[in-house]
Amino acid sequence: MKQERILLCTLILLAFAQFVYYYPQLPATVPSHFDGRGVANGWSRKGQFFWGLGGVMALIMLTMLLPAQFFHRLPKSWLNLPHREYWTAPERWDQTAATLREGMFAVANASLLLFLIISQQAIIAALSGTNAIAPLRLWLPLGAYLAFITLWTIRFILRFYRRPADPAADPAERDRP
Repeated sequence: MKQERILLCTLILLAFAQFVYYYPQLPATVPSHFDGRGVANGWSRKGQFFWGLGGVMALIMLTMLLPAQFFHRLPKSWLNLPHREYWTAPERWDQTAATLREGMFAVANASLLLFLIISQQAIIAALSGTNAIAPLRLWLPLGAYLAFITLWTIRFILRFYRRPADPAADPAERDRP
């Protein structure tokens, strides 16, 4: 868990450094939206651009990391897990909550990293005057992110779908006929 927090802090510092370094260099109007071919089709003032970046980063952190800090306080019925009763049993709850927290940090970190990469490409497009991102520089990070999310989701589902085969290890299973 410590590594995920260190990575998160590093990504936040990188975003701040990106702002401090590039803000004075950017023109007053910057490309802020790109089509599938990487051609700019939306512009904003550079202040709005960076406020937008900060807002999206804050939204990512709030929606993914705030709930992760309160798993212990949430009603267990709110969790949509395979075999929820098994994984939220008192003897397993601490480990389950820790696994959920780590997962939320991993997805938040991957999302922030993708966002930093794409915003860097937008900044480069603005500074170069081309107002375009090479499609590979747009689609490769997105593809890597989608691959990560897909593999993470499969791993997550398998992690909670499996239960120990020994019924003695599960009090709920011992009572079944």
